[in-house]
Amino acid sequence: MRYLKPKFVVGCHCDYIEGEKVIAEELTLYRDTIAFVHDQTVRLMNKHYHVDDIVHAVETSLPKRMKRGRVQQFYGTIEWSIRAIFMHYLGWFSGEPADLYPATHSTRGKYLLHLLTQISYQAQFAHFSRDVNRDRPIGDIIRNVITTLKQMLYDLPVDLSKDTVAYPQERFILEVSTWILSYLRKKDEKEWEEIATATEKQKWENEILETRWKVMRDIASRSFSANGRNYLISHWLEEQFQLSFQPSSQGSEVPKFLPVAWFLDNLRTKINPASCDEHFNCTVVVKITDDTNIYLLQVRGPVLEVKPLKKSTLCAKGVANLKNLLYARQFLNKKHLQKGTEDEAILFWSKFEGMLPVKATPKL
Repeated sequence: MRYLKPKFVVGCHCDYIEGEKVIAEELTLYRDTIAFVHDQTVRLMNKHYHVDDIVHAVETSLPKRMKRGRVQQFYGTIEWSIRAIFMHYLGWFSGEPADLYPATHSTRGKYLLHLLTQISYQAQFAHFSRDVNRDRPIGDIIRNVITTLKQMLYDLPVDLSKDTVAYPQERFILEVSTWILSYLRKKDEKEWEEIATATEKQKWENEILETRWKVMRDIASRSFSANGRNYLISHWLEEQFQLSFQPSSQGSEVPKFLPVAWFLDNLRTKINPASCDEHFNCTVVVKITDDTNIYLLQVRGPVLEVKPLKKSTLCAKGVANLKNLLYARQFLNKKHLQKGTEDEAILFWSKFEGMLPVKATPKL
């Protein structure tokens, strides 16, 4: 629509817009806002963020210019859009074992009240105990929650004659242990200094992990689904032995046979908002050294727009990691490119995660 250069735009939910320049600015902002939400959601998905954490991260990093005017959340919301994007690419399962067998709302309500009741009883007894640390009440609550969850798991009535895979108590325990574990692993050291010592924190984490792992193993042992059983067992082993996926070096051969445009378009999900000033505005031209295609890259704050200036073809060898990109300050005509300086190249590529290896600079 921007390329049509309209003089009037009449939308469905807002007032009409008049003026070619104003319309171009509004449509570009509209386009950038949608792109920001999508690209940042995908970026954090690739970092294995939970969808709830993605919502928080994207909303808190939203540029100010995307919170005003016609792009405000009058109709839909950013949170709904993020969840839809997540569902579109990955489906309903987030990868977290607690989401594989979620508790019902009534189960959560029932056992949450039970949990609070037990914590209240323990707090009353602890009030007269010398072991309680009145300067760190949150630490006492965490300790009581862990104790109650372990007791709930110990008291679980298992009836092997039934075809129950995950009991309601187990579902609840797995969810709560996941929440506590996420909180314990927060990196705000200043906050934790007021709650517990490093030794206490590590002890709680070990206890909650043991409880979490037992639930995962027990559910897996009763699972008829090979997929569910294998996933829980694999996840437990990965957590216990701190295993991580290491990509094969053979994967670097695959990009040699894919279009260059795919790599450039993928840069949209590599921009880290923390490294981009909202007012950063840069337009560069990229030419592949072993290809005749030319691309226009426009970075507006934490958003990238890629425009091919010539029709893309399959790339040749050597562009897998984009090290042989030519950087240009401006597009003079279809035959000549003016090279930028090395500092300009570094400034531009520093906006993208993983594009500037240590002790290496882009080829000019």
